[in-house]
Amino acid sequence: IGIPKAEVMQENRVALVPSAVAALTGFGFSVLVETGAGDKANYSDHRYSEAGAEICYSRDKVFQSNVLLMVAPPTLEEIA
Repeated sequence: IGIPKAEVMQENRVALVPSAVAALTGFGFSVLVETGAGDKANYSDHRYSEAGAEICYSRDKVFQSNVLLMVAPPTLEEIA
């Protein structure tokens, strides 16, 4: 499961909070979070890491996930 950083202006939400990441990783899912994805929502990379997520510094790696969770619809560039 990939959680990319929102690139939309004025978007302060993130698709999953750390407690939801902990629940998913507890069920055996692998969660990749792009670095800074939760910054605007006051969730640090450290909190996601502590919840079991892998912090990715490559947006491309996050987008290679089988499932992407995003708040806003993907742009045409992101779909490509």
